[in-house]
Amino acid sequence: MSSCLWQWICQDTINPDDFFKQADQFSKDTPVYIDSSLGDGVKGEAVAKAIYALGFKKIYLATGYKKDHFGEMPWITDVVGKAPPFLKG
Repeated sequence: MSSCLWQWICQDTINPDDFFKQADQFSKDTPVYIDSSLGDGVKGEAVAKAIYALGFKKIYLATGYKKDHFGEMPWITDVVGKAPPFLKG
């Protein structure tokens, strides 16, 4: 994994605009985890749909809400908790 991606993973927040500016640097197979509540009224679900349109298909909504809180979202692979997947065991 590139050091650039690791820097992003370790940050507390990543501006969606920054992701879109650099999205072409990542494989479309890269899993993308996005929070539902991005602040300033921006919903992760909407940003995820735009990420999906770029060709990314492994998009996870990382949230404290349960799956049934959301409607149908075919561009979302799964709704998961906020714990990073590499810490689960």
